[in-house]
Formats: sequence, C-alpha cells, structure tokens
Amino acid sequence: MNSISQSRLRSVDIAKGIAIICIILGHMHEDSINSVVFTFHVPVFFLITGYFIKDETPVVQFIKRKFRSLVVPYFIISLALILISAFQAILINRSIGENVLHWTEAALYGSGGDYDKWFTIHQIGAIWFLWATFFAAVIVKLLLKKNYIVRIIGIAVAFLTGYLTSRYLFWFPLSIQAGMCASLYVYIGYCFKKTQDTFRQLPKEIKITGVILAALVWISFIRNFESFWLVSCDFGRGFIDILSSLCACLVVFVISYGIDRYLKISAKILSSIGQCSLLILFIHLIELSFIDWSNIVDLIVPPENHIPYLLVTILCKLALDIGIGFMMSKITFIRRAFAMKV
Repeated sequence: MNSISQSRLRSVDIAKGIAIICIILGHMHEDSINSVVFTFHVPVFFLITGYFIKDETPVVQFIKRKFRSLVVPYFIISLALILISAFQAILINRSIGENVLHWTEAALYGSGGDYDKWFTIHQIGAIWFLWATFFAAVIVKLLLKKNYIVRIIGIAVAFLTGYLTSRYLFWFPLSIQAGMCASLYVYIGYCFKKTQDTFRQLPKEIKITGVILAALVWISFIRNFESFWLVSCDFGRGFIDILSSLCACLVVFVISYGIDRYLKISAKILSSIGQCSLLILFIHLIELSFIDWSNIVDLIVPPENHIPYLLVTILCKLALDIGIGFMMSKITFIRRAFAMKV
C-alpha cells in the first residue's frame, strides 16, 4: 500500500475516532453539545460506509459480509445487554423476567428510540446504527448495478419512503426507515470515492475556498440548530440541513487529514479509537443503560457546579468507554466475534 493510501485510511480512522467520541458526548443531553455533534457524527459513519463499497464485490458476497460485520455484532451486543439486565435485576432485587423481556423485545425490534404512537417500543439504544447501516449499504449496492439515472431515482425513492413512512405511518422494525434515509449518505460517500481524483486535481485556491465556505455553512447550521436526528429520520429544516450536515462532514474529514499530517501523536490516538469504534460503542451502550453516573460524580463535584460536573462526567465516560473498548480490541476472539481484522 502506498503512502497516499495509508494516509487516506488513517484520516478515515481519525474521522471515525472523532465521530465516536462525539456520539458519546451527544448522549449527555446538553443542548450546546448536541447542536454541534449531531450535525455530523452519525453521517460521518454513513459516508465512510459508502466510501468503502467496491463495485467488483458480488452482491451476495457483499450482503454476507455486511451481515457478518454489522448484524452479527448487533445480536452479540444485544445478548450482552440481556444478560447484564438479568444480573442487574438480581442486584437491585427486581424481576429478572421483566428486565430480560424488556431488553429482548428491544433487541428484536431494533429501534434507536422509544416509540408509543401506535404501540409501545422500548429502544435498544445506540446500536440501531448497525441495522440502519446494513440496510443503507445493501440498498446502495443493489442500485449500483443500474445506470446513474436509476441510481439517483432509487436513492430518492428510498429516502422519501423512509422519511414519509416514519412520519405518517409507524416506526418499522430494525430501523429500516433510518437505513432508507441513510442510503443518501452512503451513496454520496460512494460517489466521492469515484470522483476524489478529480477533486484532488483542483487548484489549491478552489479547495481552500470550498472548505472555508463549508465551514461557514456548518457554523450557521450550529447557530440555527433545531433538530437533526437520523435515528428517527428527523432532518430538521429539510434539504438545507442535509446539505449543511454534508458540509460539516467535509470539514471534519479535512480536520482529520490535517491531524494525520501535522499532529502525529493525536493522529495515532484518534486512529486507534476509530479502529475500535464499534467496541467503544458497545461499552458506551452498556454504561449508558446500566450506570447511574450521578451517584459517582456527586462524590467528586457538587451537582450545582454545572460546568465542572459536566466535564468530570464526560471524562469518566470517555475513560471507561474508550479504555475498555481499546482493551477488548486486543483480545483475538473478540476481534473475530466483531468481524475485526485479526
């Protein structure tokens, strides 16, 4: 592998590292944080998925690989959540059956959020992303066998179907609608891979101007943030926010490239985090679901000191999620279970 390819892959891992950290921050329920991280953290992962789709991979083989790398880890994580919920029930003297049933139903439905419009769904949490990525990747891969006009129409139909059914019907199982909407980002990631050499040959002045404009659009998105939750197919102000999220992702990728080129120590740390982002997400979901951080942080900082309290909570969560996730990534059978390179 040449140095350009290696640098490109490191930049992708750095972007994933930044995004997974921001996913953790996004679950702090702080509006000031959410208005920044929700503009790009999940879209970055969908764009990266599209970037690595290969034309030459047969469809059946592609689906099998995606099932192995996304759906199998989903059920592994779900099983872990069910077992931990049973253990928790014993510790707090609750009904084991109720806890297990709650998490089993959540795992089988695969929703990223609670739903009670027509019937009650308990959320499985952050791993909704795995099902959504699977469906989005398969949709795009199937459309790649068609000409570009059919592809564009197909992506538009998938996006609108996911969006409209989530608004006017009900929330489907396995985050299918989120995956249909996410197919837009996956396809854009694929298209960028195909045209990146053309972009690379543009004059430096044009590239710098483009990044500056994208950064300004992103800043405007943050300042005017209303909502942008891909987990529920909520795209805020619609097309303008989708375009703004793409600008945000572009800036994040440029920042990742700059980190890789000029900040070697930070690049090594962030790329390592990016490489084990799925395991970090796994640990994050566990601590998010079963750890009451207030009981811990209250011992360190008084709750009324909001900013110090928030910072200590963030540091504790990041240390736990990244630390354990990184250690798990060194265990061979765990890497195999999560379809990571051994």
